[in-house]
Amino acid sequence: MLRKESGAISINRYTAGQIREKALYPATPRSVYATDGHTHAAVFERETGMLRVYSPAGGKPLEKQIPSSLNIKTALLHKGSVFLGGEDYNATSIVQIDIDTLQRENLSMPEAPDFLHRKSIDAFLVDNDMLLAVDNIVTPKYIIYFHLGSRSRAVYSHYEKLRDNGPYESIRAARISEDYIGTLSFSGGQGGGFSHITVYRKDDLSSSFSLHGRISPPIFEIEGTEFSLNRFTDFIITGNRLVVASAEKGIGVLDILPDFFERGGTPSEKINYLYPEDFLREGETISGFTPIPGTDKTAVSITAPDGTVRHIALKI
Repeated sequence: MLRKESGAISINRYTAGQIREKALYPATPRSVYATDGHTHAAVFERETGMLRVYSPAGGKPLEKQIPSSLNIKTALLHKGSVFLGGEDYNATSIVQIDIDTLQRENLSMPEAPDFLHRKSIDAFLVDNDMLLAVDNIVTPKYIIYFHLGSRSRAVYSHYEKLRDNGPYESIRAARISEDYIGTLSFSGGQGGGFSHITVYRKDDLSSSFSLHGRISPPIFEIEGTEFSLNRFTDFIITGNRLVVASAEKGIGVLDILPDFFERGGTPSEKINYLYPEDFLREGETISGFTPIPGTDKTAVSITAPDGTVRHIALKI
């Protein structure tokens, strides 16, 4: 699934070295969406609170109205269920909807002394039979784990704390690989704004390292000091390689080394950036990565100054 500049969502196939569009579903720039990678796609319109589930047979999609009290921020489509995560001042932050019956289940959240604030789910990950919900309410932040059954209600398992990278940090995306979990976040304060990519050992979230890129200068600038901007827009993890997208520097590659975790350091200076002129036109920035299933290629989304978006397939 790839987003077009209009906000519409396209279903694509990679054939003969090209990304070819198969279907196009209406959406807005604020919509959240998901696909199971095989048969179904789901699009949630945040403006109207309408969830639409599309099937490969075509025709009219299934529709389900979601109460406006739940501020939806992310979606996952997995084993016949749509999971919607967000923020609710009064109730649950996660709902699970069966795509055949449209029956809705509110997933119960843990009651624990550490949960001093309401939860806001901004990303979902799947690790075998576990659903990982990434929480994004100021501090502290968590990953909340649920057991996944075969089309049955997900059941709460446990939670673990995440690393804090700065004031007012907000997580925007998360990725998972065989050995690692990663998050993309932004923070800001009087010292300026920063983007962060944090990589955790999947089996031990207390072991992590972060990359930091400045996205705005300090509120009180120091005379004569120059600040180099580096806004991370996305990332993927393949094996022991972290691939980052930077609005200013293009695509960067970092080999993940054991001592990064031992030091808990910030090895940003070790990123090897590719030459953006090889695939970027003047004024364009890389806005996202989408791994192409069954290949060693990644769909790289590129945004022009006028907002138009194109996608190319790269081996990175």
